[in-house]
Amino acid sequence: MSGMPENLPAPRGYEKIICNSAHEAERLSELQRRQEQVEHRYQQEQRGAVEGQFAEELRSEMRTKMANARNNLNKDFMRRALERMDGKTDPTRFERESYLHSEAYEKGH
Repeated sequence: MSGMPENLPAPRGYEKIICNSAHEAERLSELQRRQEQVEHRYQQEQRGAVEGQFAEELRSEMRTKMANARNNLNKDFMRRALERMDGKTDPTRFERESYLHSEAYEKGH
């Protein structure tokens, strides 16, 4: 945990790290940032594995409905729906970057 006052003990299960210089704080912040990126990437891969199956089943169902449509209006509707679905970006996929509060202040965040 970072940003704790030096006079408080670390919570159970955490290690207290006190940085004596700005360079040391930046180095630890970079290590923390890399660890969080790995964890975030792993969560995104897990989410993609689960949600990807649902999306592929939905696409398959939409293709089946389009192929077996009763008229051209229904076929065009399903074709357009598939095009829109393929063109959308996934709102749950994002990249993030964390900073110590002092670094964020320096960068204007």
